Amino acid sequence: MRRELIARRHKWLLAPLSFFIVLGLVLGTSLVLQPMLAWFLIAGLIGTLPLLFPAYFVACLAVVVAIFSRLLVAWGIAPGFINFLHFPLAVASSFFAILAPHSRFNSLSVRLVIGVGALGILSALSWLASGGELLKPILSWLLFSEPFLILLAIIKTSRKNNIRTLARLALGLAFVQIPFAFWQAATLGLGDAVQGTFVRNGAGAHIVGAIALMAVIVLVAHGIFSRQKITSLGLKALAVLPLFAIPVLADAKQVIITFIIAAAFLLWAHRKFRLRSLIAEAVIGSLFVGAAHLYQPLQRAVDFDFVLEGLGGKIAAFQIVLEHMKEFYPAFLIGLGPGQSVSRIALAAQEEYVKSLPSGWVDLSLSPVTNEILSITSANYLFSSSSVWSGVSSWLGLFGDLGLLGIALYSWLLWVVWRGLKRSSSPWAYSGRAILVMGVLLGAVFNWLETPEFTLPWALYMSIGLLDNEDFTRPQLLPADRR
Repeated sequence: MRRELIARRHKWLLAPLSFFIVLGLVLGTSLVLQPMLAWFLIAGLIGTLPLLFPAYFVACLAVVVAIFSRLLVAWGIAPGFINFLHFPLAVASSFFAILAPHSRFNSLSVRLVIGVGALGILSALSWLASGGELLKPILSWLLFSEPFLILLAIIKTSRKNNIRTLARLALGLAFVQIPFAFWQAATLGLGDAVQGTFVRNGAGAHIVGAIALMAVIVLVAHGIFSRQKITSLGLKALAVLPLFAIPVLADAKQVIITFIIAAAFLLWAHRKFRLRSLIAEAVIGSLFVGAAHLYQPLQRAVDFDFVLEGLGGKIAAFQIVLEHMKEFYPAFLIGLGPGQSVSRIALAAQEEYVKSLPSGWVDLSLSPVTNEILSITSANYLFSSSSVWSGVSSWLGLFGDLGLLGIALYSWLLWVVWRGLKRSSSPWAYSGRAILVMGVLLGAVFNWLETPEFTLPWALYMSIGLLDNEDFTRPQLLPADRR
């Protein structure tokens, strides 16, 4: 009897163990014969993961791939196409989550499916009306929908007892940036050279700063809203310091400023008097007052004349998009077409990691609207000096590509997630709402909502907050399972 019990407990190990044995044999053999073939075989074997593991595991793997793929390519360990592997993993995880036999749809997952599907239909309709390369509507849908695919896979197939594992993964992806960032700052210098694991990424310095500050929000939320011992709070405070240092070393001003707003929202959201909240407000306020006094770029954030002049880049880009929409009035509703304005797909032809792919794999061109906006940006010193003042942003790209319907659908998806997080009063739910606010603000600054290295961890943090809600984690069995 005891032997049978042990066999049952360890039966789940057979599938992953068999997978890794086969993977090791295939990888070892093909590395000797042909390294590129080895990576194609690995990609094929990864495609079988949804058959062996739960959908939320595959979704988490997509997040890990997005975080580390640039590093593997930069070190020459993996070919360039690994940077795109998170796309099929995210799609597969959500697809198998929808088909998962032992869980039923709740209101949140149904709305996510509807929203993501509607974005796909809108992308196709907009492309049919405007034309362009076939890849553009597909990639546009993938970039805007990917965080919601990750959310869907995790909340539908995971349970509340997995929160600790997911939390360790999310925070671990932030803490692993610390040695990379500090080594880069010490050896390569400050600013853009500090990129963490996002090596050779044009926005790597900002992304690593955002990853670190999302973890800071989580640690601060747990310090304020959970009842923990003083020793635990002290450890969290010590952990915050190196994480907060990363965006400072990377000179990630836009991330720091949006973090300030998100942190202020976090402290305001509880609306209850607690000594911890007052201490946290005093400490965070002192940090930012001191940083603004010593760090000149933050002083510019309150120089309203400078800020208004810089916003001219975004305003000029918006005016150009409007002028082109007037040539075809339905474009106000469905947009100029995927990749036809300032979305990341519109700029993909300039992306270095896209150029690194073998010739002919991804062949995208710049549209006339995109060229016009880029010309205005490059002709003005202030606009071209920082992505903050350029004519590029995710919200403008979403409006330009998919029109008012695109804005409405994406905003509705965010509102669905927001309402789900608002139903819980756990620290994870509070931090999830603050992190959502941070992402929305960053999307107005640059193409953050189309940057998987940011949006996938962003979705992971929010999914943990949603799992901490009893309405979504209560087991829901199919009728056949109740018999």
